[in-house]
Amino acid sequence: MLERNRRLLGMSDSEDNFWPTFTDLLSVIVFVILLTLVSYIFVAQVTTKEVIEVQEMINKRVTEIVGFREKIYEELSSEFSGSDMSINLDKNTAAISFSGDVLFEIDSDVIKPEFKTMLIEFFPVYTEVLLSEENKKIISQIIIEGHTDDTGDYMYNLDLSQRRASSVVKFILGDEFPEFKYKEELKYYITANGKSESSLVYNENGTVNRSRSRRVEIKFTIKDQYFIDKMQEILDN
Repeated sequence: MLERNRRLLGMSDSEDNFWPTFTDLLSVIVFVILLTLVSYIFVAQVTTKEVIEVQEMINKRVTEIVGFREKIYEELSSEFSGSDMSINLDKNTAAISFSGDVLFEIDSDVIKPEFKTMLIEFFPVYTEVLLSEENKKIISQIIIEGHTDDTGDYMYNLDLSQRRASSVVKFILGDEFPEFKYKEELKYYITANGKSESSLVYNENGTVNRSRSRRVEIKFTIKDQYFIDKMQEILDN
């Protein structure tokens, strides 16, 4: 089912991965380390049977947390499987990418009408998934990232990518964008980030794919507090 959805979404296994933010990665590492320390403490104080029970509980929690992105991926894949929008959905991080020359006017942060149409179709559905009652307890931010190719000066591209990301946020939250369920609540989650040419997309022969490098990515981060709460649950049991 997921492979069919990946094909419908225009994905391939050879596409570059969208890496999670450093804070997400650090949170997972710290959380796993803390859980390991807890398991060692219990080894010294409880019976073998109790140690096994605690370790099973820890493994369950780790699986739950690490599997959250996979859950979001599956939900987004299901929602957009029948869409004809040109988007890429990354299986590892559930990040979404719009790429190509239909996004902005050349050397400008002005959004093209074609991209506005895609955003109007995409964002109400996207927020239905990310900001559902179940998921928004874990979501910290929804990030709009602007990316350029390697043409021109890095600092100029940094400014351009930031302005483009900000233009997308302004459009989504502005009066021109039709009302949708989570539009008001989205203000507390959404942010814009320009990445310049720092995350180029490459062809198989090692050359830069400039069309795909010029893109807008939509990704999310997970609350650090969620990991802390899960840790406390284990300690309290």
